Amino acid sequence: TRDPAKLAECDIVIDVSGEYVPESMKFDHHQRSFTETFSDDKTLTRLSSAGLVYKHFGKEILAKAVEGMGAEADVETLFPLVYDKFVE
Repeated sequence: TRDPAKLAECDIVIDVSGEYVPESMKFDHHQRSFTETFSDDKTLTRLSSAGLVYKHFGKEILAKAVEGMGAEADVETLFPLVYDKFVE
């Protein structure tokens, strides 16, 4: 939906709303002024909504994925690699 009243009821809003406000859990990239990239050294591509979600929650998602595998310390290494291979 794009109904602002319904969106206001959501815990997180992705790819609609016309706003990128991580503090309010709004992750949209459809603004003319949007310039967000993954990091200071990865500035070639502006992020999609999926990229925004990964940027903000990717480490948490990866930590859960490797939990119990003995690879918890590798999350910092995996985070940019997953971006490079799957998100970019």
